[in-house]
Amino acid sequence: MSIRSIKTLVFPLTFAAVCLIFGLLFIGAYRFAFTSVDRILSRQTTSKLGSITQLVEENESEHRNAVKVLYLNRSVQRLFTKIIASEQNEELLSSLQSTLQYWHEKQSPDQYMAAMYVDRAGMPLVAIDFNGTVDREATEHFVGSSRLSEEVYNSSAPRIRLDPSVTSTWSVEKMQAHSITFTVQDANGAHILRSVYPVLDRKTKEINGYVSTDRPLNALFRWRDEENETLLIVDSNTERLVFDSSSSENAAQPLDETHPYLTDAEHKKSLEARGEKDDVPPYTKAQAGENELLIVEEVLPEIGWKFFHITHLSPYINQPQMQARLLVASALIFLTVAGVAIYTLTRRIQSRSQQLEETNLQLEEANSIVSQHNQLLEEELQTAHEMQMRLMPQENPQLDGYEVVGRCRPATAVGGDFFQYFNIDDKKWIFTLADVTGHGMQAAVPTMVFSGLLDTEISYSAEPETLMPKLNHRLCRVLEPRTFVCLSLGELDCAKNTMRI
Repeated sequence: MSIRSIKTLVFPLTFAAVCLIFGLLFIGAYRFAFTSVDRILSRQTTSKLGSITQLVEENESEHRNAVKVLYLNRSVQRLFTKIIASEQNEELLSSLQSTLQYWHEKQSPDQYMAAMYVDRAGMPLVAIDFNGTVDREATEHFVGSSRLSEEVYNSSAPRIRLDPSVTSTWSVEKMQAHSITFTVQDANGAHILRSVYPVLDRKTKEINGYVSTDRPLNALFRWRDEENETLLIVDSNTERLVFDSSSSENAAQPLDETHPYLTDAEHKKSLEARGEKDDVPPYTKAQAGENELLIVEEVLPEIGWKFFHITHLSPYINQPQMQARLLVASALIFLTVAGVAIYTLTRRIQSRSQQLEETNLQLEEANSIVSQHNQLLEEELQTAHEMQMRLMPQENPQLDGYEVVGRCRPATAVGGDFFQYFNIDDKKWIFTLADVTGHGMQAAVPTMVFSGLLDTEISYSAEPETLMPKLNHRLCRVLEPRTFVCLSLGELDCAKNTMRI
């Protein structure tokens, strides 16, 4: 292969490499933009979740220490042993009631709403609403369900309280043979945090009954329901939900039934992999139906709870993602068309050069062929010139009170000069004037890239203060390090007769 043929091949190969690099840059920028959104959301969510878990750990530890006296106290255990042995009577139930009332007096006034003792079958024995009162008629049903005799009920001794406000939200189905905490809703729809602990026989360790305490949710932490956000609290020992901000009916339900995507192997593997990166908080993504979810998890081993903060990404990224894909596709199509045009031109030049080498023409014939080649190049450059000129305005805007005239005459067929008008609204226009470093094709290709980026960015925001930094950031990523664009931008407000440069 001759030196001339090698030189002819270098240009298309170089251009193909440049097109490939630009294509990869566009795709990389697209992926980087949406990965950055995930990382930003994960950092924000991790900070928000950290504040919640810090409060939960402190408040829940204090609660568990305070409530131990209600089920580990020997006198309470003896009372339940007597109840199991001889059925409950007024004296025993009054003692349980006094225990709850005395204990509540030692706590913060707003920390607890109610407390209740229930038998081993889950039926209420004593239920006290610390902020309410109870009347005889409303209590009769619950007295009967607790098997209090009419004689005890009608006696003149202090009545055993079975407040309907407490027992109405009680569910025997959610009872289990171990400690559990879950949320219920009162008649007003407010979240109540209910903790249930077993009262054990001191000798056999069998369950004789349960004690239940009700707290307002904000006694543990404050959560404001946000659109597109969900908070889950899961008991690590039972894998059941303590709290689900999206549905109160999920409380005490198994996590793998209500949110199966949080328990599959892919989720755990992804979360472990994310956790190996020091610069990004651990997070993972999942698909629930049509919703794409970003999940941040935090574990509190001291109290045996796991926290999941779930962000629904679709409302944030669907529209920008579609626009970004269109932009990337348009850029790739432009590079493909330009590459085909350059490749076709190069192939023609290569073919003519080979014909010239293979023929043993006289000098005059060779000069004639060279002239033809030069003419062909001029025609192709003229075509490139016309393509570049079409990037600029084909006609001047007609503005009342102003005469606007623009013209570009490059020193060669193509170059790095560029200007454009953008109509923002009926009374406001943006004028741009730019010059790219270099000459000829070296400047023409970046000029085309710059034109596309400018048109795209100004469609998102025409404010110069916003446009200029974004445009500069995008150009820094796609242009070569030694390529620069000098850009002047003017905003003409015809209504105010002002121009900002």
